[in-house]
Amino acid sequence: MKFFLLPLCATILMAGPAAADDPCPKFSPGDAYPWQTSEKMPGDFWADAVVDVDAKGAPVGCRTGAGNMKREQRFWYCNAIMKDARYPPVIKDGVAVPFKVKTVLVVPGRKHRDADKAARKRFFADHPEERTVCYPG
Repeated sequence: MKFFLLPLCATILMAGPAAADDPCPKFSPGDAYPWQTSEKMPGDFWADAVVDVDAKGAPVGCRTGAGNMKREQRFWYCNAIMKDARYPPVIKDGVAVPFKVKTVLVVPGRKHRDADKAARKRFFADHPEERTVCYPG
């Protein structure tokens, strides 16, 4: 067992400094990866949404409109937005004011997932300097 662990530890220690010198890009929750598309595709579930935001950037309301997303999906999306989302404040005449954010909620279908998977392969082929460990999924 120790003969297995020694090379493993050495490999990790050698890879550590390289990873520290080349940090991964920072992503916020909800940010798309560079290859992902936000356009709707056949098989996707989607809904228009409006988020009411207070002057500090915290959501205070979430409503959904047109779309084919099921009621329960809409509930869970809005629930996640209300719990986790934060928006940069809008400043008007030097004062932060409440505002609305209009967005489209999308649950990707099979065609969308396949398109993203193919685009991911192209992205890494076109950008050999990027590391796959920086982009989970």
